[in-house]
Amino acid sequence: MKIRIQNTNEGLRVRETWNEIEYKKEVSKNSGKVEGSVIIAAEYFLTCFPRFKEMIINTDFTDDV
Repeated sequence: MKIRIQNTNEGLRVRETWNEIEYKKEVSKNSGKVEGSVIIAAEYFLTCFPRFKEMIINTDFTDDV
């Protein structure tokens, strides 16, 4: 999943991108519950540093951990 958070004149714009397998796994696991702590943290960061206009959080796993 990728979460794209943009700081616009109107406020924050949040978009999520899921692939099909991730979406099915997450919906079945959490029954549609949504955690907002990541969005709140991003909003705080973008408020403290207004020169940043966009934040992209990529939750894909990599092998080089």
